[in-house]
Amino acid sequence: MTLNEEWNMTYDEYVQHLLDKYGVALDDYFCTKECRSKNRKVSRTIEGLECHHIDEDKYIHLSTKEFARNHWESQKAERLVYADLIEHLLLHIKITRENCIEVNPNADPNSERANFGFDSGCLYLIGVINTMFQFKPEIAWKADLFEKIEPRFDDYIEILSMLHIYYNVPFEILFTGDVNAKYPCRPQKVIDAVLRRMNSSPKCHFIRSENNG
Repeated sequence: MTLNEEWNMTYDEYVQHLLDKYGVALDDYFCTKECRSKNRKVSRTIEGLECHHIDEDKYIHLSTKEFARNHWESQKAERLVYADLIEHLLLHIKITRENCIEVNPNADPNSERANFGFDSGCLYLIGVINTMFQFKPEIAWKADLFEKIEPRFDDYIEILSMLHIYYNVPFEILFTGDVNAKYPCRPQKVIDAVLRRMNSSPKCHFIRSENNG
């Protein structure tokens, strides 16, 4: 599948694509309804994959104990999907462009997601990915995540460029580093690549579908 095809899918279509690609979760995200501890059975980082709550397009912070307790059904195995870091970012881009009223005037203003833009889930994932491309991670599970996305550096740069061109996402978001890293960095490799990409052409390599604005 090309990046063009990934970008133009709706959130629901992309979730289904990832379910078909990686299969379904074998257990719930938390061990019990009290949501005190994450279920180790859902981890697939050794394959370079993270677990994503499908209902994050409706509810916020589903991986945190406090919010998870309010939405137990969203923690069930059938409401989970796997993705590598770049696919995970694309999921959150789709969540924002479909459910944030600042980006999509037709979004439901009463949704928990209505006021959460690209500076929420997308910002976090961008920071993590930027830092990995700047300094290849040494911790085993992080190295596994990075190995999965390392060949897609050009696609990643294209995604950041599109966020800036089509949605005016500021460079301070695109050029952030992982704030939780032991040594927060300035991701110069990503910065240089995005600026070269922006200078090479005023438009990205492909045009979004009409359905995506």
